[in-house]
Amino acid sequence: MRPTSTNDENKEYPSNVNENHTKENDNPNKHLSLVKKGIIFFLILSVFLINYLVISTEGDTKNLIENITNVVTSSLGVIIGAWMLSRISKKLILSSIKNKALLSFTIGLFLWFLANSLWAYYEVGLGIDSPFPSPADAIWVLGYIFFGYYFFVMNRLFRRQGEEDVLIYISLTTAIALGYIYILTFGVAELVSAQHDVLATILGILYPMLDGALLIPSISILCNTKNKGPSSLLWILLSLSMISFIGGDIYFGYGSMLGFEDLSFTSIFYNAGYLAISFGLFWHYKLSKPY
Repeated sequence: MRPTSTNDENKEYPSNVNENHTKENDNPNKHLSLVKKGIIFFLILSVFLINYLVISTEGDTKNLIENITNVVTSSLGVIIGAWMLSRISKKLILSSIKNKALLSFTIGLFLWFLANSLWAYYEVGLGIDSPFPSPADAIWVLGYIFFGYYFFVMNRLFRRQGEEDVLIYISLTTAIALGYIYILTFGVAELVSAQHDVLATILGILYPMLDGALLIPSISILCNTKNKGPSSLLWILLSLSMISFIGGDIYFGYGSMLGFEDLSFTSIFYNAGYLAISFGLFWHYKLSKPY
């Protein structure tokens, strides 16, 4: 009778352990699921409220709100990114390809924050309407290098070996094609006429080309991270933010060339992009915390 009793106990014990282990694993998953839903909800709410504030104001107040919201929303991602990096040792940052990519992305975001702040100083502080081109553009262009490093590194991690070379060729081809289309749209004669500054002409062509170079890896990350687990939300939001920036740059470029009086929709694109970055980095921070 004793062996029978022992076997019964052995049968019940693993079952209890498995049940307890399952419950312990479910709690963090449920917590992360709630956080993920909250991030999506508050992201949508934040984008709506901040951009409604931009749209609903008029006159000089509208210009002030546009600049303030761009500076504030771009600073949020910088703060979160810097906080995450501060929790990682310098040695680990330099030895991990993902951490180096995060560092590069944070530097690029910081440069764009500086550019937004400088642009706001010209418009609000000095009263210069749409200061294009300006030193802020040099900072924006520099930021593309760090964003480009991030997106191409992440694509290398997600794609099969050898495919990153094809991605580079496609991105370069897209960039050249967008620049060519931009020139054809406005005409070479109009772009180089006396009415347009030479530097403004160069930047007007350069921005669509840089955007196109980042558009392909952004979409590629979206496609390759659809079913890659909880961390996929980070890459999706960061990629969507870059696509939003591209939309803002295209609208501003065409609006400037065509003489649009109201370019406030540019701020709407930028605010949405910066908020997507902030919430995406916050999600990354929550995933890195032990529960």
